[in-house]
Amino acid sequence: MGTESNDPMQRLVDEHRVIERVLTRLAAYGLAVRRGEAVDPEALPGFVAFLRGYADAIHHGKEEQLVFAALLRHGAPAELVPRLAAIRREHETARLLIGDLAAVAERGGPRSDRDRERLVQVIGDYTALLRRHIRDEDTAVFPATWAAMPGPLRRKVAKACAKFDAGHAEQAAELCALADRLVLV
Repeated sequence: MGTESNDPMQRLVDEHRVIERVLTRLAAYGLAVRRGEAVDPEALPGFVAFLRGYADAIHHGKEEQLVFAALLRHGAPAELVPRLAAIRREHETARLLIGDLAAVAERGGPRSDRDRERLVQVIGDYTALLRRHIRDEDTAVFPATWAAMPGPLRRKVAKACAKFDAGHAEQAAELCALADRLVLV
């Protein structure tokens, strides 16, 4: 389930496909909770681990710390600056929602009807946010970001992303294996 491209923007897009597969399964999990169906008690902690480790720490971390930061330091086009700020706010909102999921997971799952309703709401909010976010990045933000970078900056970002990926390869592989298990549950 890992990514293969050496192009850092394509790797980010490839990572989106991995995240989307987990979002689809998370949405199905939320639907099962809403219907009152039995769910795997290990799934919610697994979703939290994947979302925190892969979607946020690895994927969003690479975007924020390397790609967008490099462009902002270089001097991003004025029209792109508000979009990059919006992307950062969406990452922060996603972190808050993952925190809500983690709180339920740490309690061993929802314990009341109110807990179940809140869990379903958080899952719906998170999956909707991330799907919109991914679509915006894939179709507008990533192409505009890459186009705004001169060749030397692109090469520097590509090298930094490759180093980041190499340093996180083992963790990413473990989290992709977790994603595979979550998708099959």
